[in-house]
Amino acid sequence: MTIEEMKARKQALGLTNQDIATLTGVPLGTVQKVFAGITTSPRYGTVLALEKILGDDNVLMQTAPDEESAKESIREDLKRELVMYAKLMDEKGLVNTMEGNLSIYDRAHDFLYITPSGTRKSLLDESMIAVMHGDRQIDGTLKRSSEYLLHLAALKNRPDANAVAHLHAPYLTAYAYCGKSIKVNCSTTFALLFEEIPCLPYGMPGTVRIAEGIDEAIAEHDLILLGNHGAVAVGADIEYAVSLVEAAEEVLKIYSYAKQIGDVVDIDPDDLEELMEKHPSSRRNRMRRRFN
Repeated sequence: MTIEEMKARKQALGLTNQDIATLTGVPLGTVQKVFAGITTSPRYGTVLALEKILGDDNVLMQTAPDEESAKESIREDLKRELVMYAKLMDEKGLVNTMEGNLSIYDRAHDFLYITPSGTRKSLLDESMIAVMHGDRQIDGTLKRSSEYLLHLAALKNRPDANAVAHLHAPYLTAYAYCGKSIKVNCSTTFALLFEEIPCLPYGMPGTVRIAEGIDEAIAEHDLILLGNHGAVAVGADIEYAVSLVEAAEEVLKIYSYAKQIGDVVDIDPDDLEELMEKHPSSRRNRMRRRFN
């Protein structure tokens, strides 16, 4: 759909720029520039969002939840929790201003609370947390992270999870840059929590492609790598999701030091297998409980 066709469709539907911004999540300023002809080559993701709305005959029915009822349902405690963990991850160097995002999902109301785009995590406050209902942002003074699609894909395939930590922890991300899955046999912590951390192929950030292949991987693993990008962890709550990344990062940090000292000694395979089979909190036993 060309820009001219979008303009015609917008007029035919009687939509304002504000209507389109609300329905698509595209910033109002960007929408205004596109339809004013100031931005003649908008980003691919912006075009897709506009086409999705303007090409839908039922667009007028796709209104945001009633503002007052939505406000009543929005939980300030979830915003506070998200801000607290975002700042903690910033302090630990597991996120930075331009990379990394956290989310908590309120399944009862279908609200996704997510950190905003391009904002220093140490400076966040509750008002900045974006609240999404489907593809629409219904609360928050700043724009939601462009990677909310990744969070939704992970949560869709893990109905037992209510939180996602997408972090750029240095040691984990180094493996992602190499496109390598991780299997460390010298650590009981790693064996119990992960057994293996798979690495998915590269997918374009900010688009649906970033989540390609996540369905099967996240169904079987609480922590995965995204090729050339970073790590994604899911958990019943945000504490568990971020703790998985912290644990994996610490093991890999020590593993890196150990390799500088000499040859790393692996645990006997039979001992590892017995540990993973018999320990009630091992990854495989956690998975078994999920599927049984």
